[in-house]
Amino acid sequence: MPQSKKEKAMWSHIKPFTKNNIKQIPNVEGIYMFYDENMDKLYVGVSDQRLYSGLKHRVESYAEKDDPKEHPTKTELRKKIAFFKIKKEPINQARQEEFELKQSMPFNADKLGEKTRK
Repeated sequence: MPQSKKEKAMWSHIKPFTKNNIKQIPNVEGIYMFYDENMDKLYVGVSDQRLYSGLKHRVESYAEKDDPKEHPTKTELRKKIAFFKIKKEPINQARQEEFELKQSMPFNADKLGEKTRK
């Protein structure tokens, strides 16, 4: 059933960052958030519906190996991810929410224009 314009999108339950849980994510546009083992927020990101850009693909990319030279922040972040949650919502809403949330995220490199990590 399509979401009405008045109905606000809800975050999923927080789930362990496992291949099985990632497999169940729909490949749609929205927002995702990662947490460490202490449930501290680490990172927030968005996805759209272009090829290789949906929620499932974006979250899954953090479980895959990358070249550390190309993705140094992602390589460091990957070691800390223990849990995640998602929200299916239109990309324009997801980007606005991401902007507001990233100000408090240690791995959002573009927050305040500087790289900040714990």
